Amino acid sequence: IWKTLLLNQFHDILPGSAIAWVHREAREDYRRDLKRLAEIAQDMCAVLRKANPQADLLAEARISQFRNDGASWRASRINEPTNALSVLTQTLDNGRVLLANGVLSVTIEADGTISSLLDEEHGRELVPAGTRLGQYELLKDEPAVWDAWEIERESLLMANAMTGSIESVDTENGAARVRVRTADDDTVITTTITLRPGSHTLDFHADIDWHERERFLKVALPLGIVADQATYDCQYGLVRRPIVKNTASDEAKYESSTNRFALIGDAGYAAAVINGSVYGSDATPIAGNAAEGRDSGTMFRLSLLSAPTFPDPRTDIGSHEFDWSVVANATVGRALGAAGVLNAPVLHDVPDITPLASIESVNGTVVLDWMKLADDGSGDLIVRAYEAAGGQADATLHICPALAGASVHETNVLEGDNLATDLPVALQDGRQNAEGATLHFGPFQLATLRITR
Repeated sequence: IWKTLLLNQFHDILPGSAIAWVHREAREDYRRDLKRLAEIAQDMCAVLRKANPQADLLAEARISQFRNDGASWRASRINEPTNALSVLTQTLDNGRVLLANGVLSVTIEADGTISSLLDEEHGRELVPAGTRLGQYELLKDEPAVWDAWEIERESLLMANAMTGSIESVDTENGAARVRVRTADDDTVITTTITLRPGSHTLDFHADIDWHERERFLKVALPLGIVADQATYDCQYGLVRRPIVKNTASDEAKYESSTNRFALIGDAGYAAAVINGSVYGSDATPIAGNAAEGRDSGTMFRLSLLSAPTFPDPRTDIGSHEFDWSVVANATVGRALGAAGVLNAPVLHDVPDITPLASIESVNGTVVLDWMKLADDGSGDLIVRAYEAAGGQADATLHICPALAGASVHETNVLEGDNLATDLPVALQDGRQNAEGATLHFGPFQLATLRITR
């Protein structure tokens, strides 16, 4: 499965710029391997249930690498109960709907776009006046050459808004959901907007039946934050890219790779867009104009689909699903937590047990990225941790009772003991008792730890 996945990461297969036969085979590979991975996960859940018959059983759960509430690597129930009150749902004039959970207040217009997203705790309006959050846009996509490979700068300037309407409003487990239907000829988008009790996050799920030619689909997420740079998630760290284009180099970065999130902030406040898949985005300044009733801010647009006709005339035609979220009062930790949950697969009948290992951040943001058995077959547990926010951090390692008495020492990235002398180490005192071991990280430093029973 791993080798097949890497094959399908080839630069003409992954972005959809190969021929129709290759795309058809890649889709078959993904369907087969995702099904097998789900079966493996369920087999492992069955083993854990047998070994822990007294544990509570979670019908649907996710296991996230990082959670801002400290529950990283513990199975967390989807739509888990909360002490917060149910979300208020109110119908306003002109077909508008108001959602409020005591943290966020959301006004959804009759066309399904959002005219107000108010952070009530900080009195901060996140949708600039004169804009609409959640507006779908169809852009002309006719590159001069390399139809499936290129995005022309001019294409991003020629957007036609799609028209939608609210279909239904309902509540479930205290959360409010608004369903919106948006259509353009044969292309139909059904969007579910969800606000959960006590949450700083507004969630979106889109089911898209795509039937376009030489068009590019984006969703507009304008934010009432003036910033010259945006911070993007990348493997083991962050990367900053320009919003304000001051040079030819900046101007060339009109479309950015977007992994799990983008964070946009000013000196005292930030919001994040959490991405459920790996696609592109663009970010540009919104110039305020009081006479026209428009406030300043940042226009952030996620790229969802394109419709090239060469070399595959039916590229991406058909059904697709997408998830994204907007996080108010965001920090790197809060964005990481939301991104981890959104991107974690759904597991069924998972026992609620203590994870083998966990890391408690004393200060800073430390992520336990993965854990696995050692490649040498020794039965040792290997964990990889890293500092995620670009600063100094201290953390404490914890292990489950089954590993009581285990020791830990730091290895190189290939699990060998010959640590490079010119690289920093997180575990300061060499081999020591695993439970309560202290770790110190510099900016974006990563550490590979071997826990030995």
